[in-house]
Amino acid sequence: ISASDGKQESLELDEYRHGVFTYYLLEGLRGKADANRDGVIEIEEVWDFVKRQVTAKARAEGNTQTPVLQGALTAGIALTFDKARLEQTEQKHATEQKIR
Repeated sequence: ISASDGKQESLELDEYRHGVFTYYLLEGLRGKADANRDGVIEIEEVWDFVKRQVTAKARAEGNTQTPVLQGALTAGIALTFDKARLEQTEQKHATEQKIR
């Protein structure tokens, strides 16, 4: 995985205190990439989030930047967890079980 292809400039923004790629990778791992909101941030969710966000932000800044992934993604590989969301989901399931 890389921030851009070899012919593109990887955008750095002072407001992000990182490169755009690093900023969105960290945001994705913190939970913003959790597309199905299950508390498990999987590799394909992070990749989809990072690619979409980096490409859009770079375009908005007048830059072309497309992250690159070489290799294959395997579904279901968890990279991290959103503990608060997992606890919330567990509480919801427990409440539903009590109702039944």
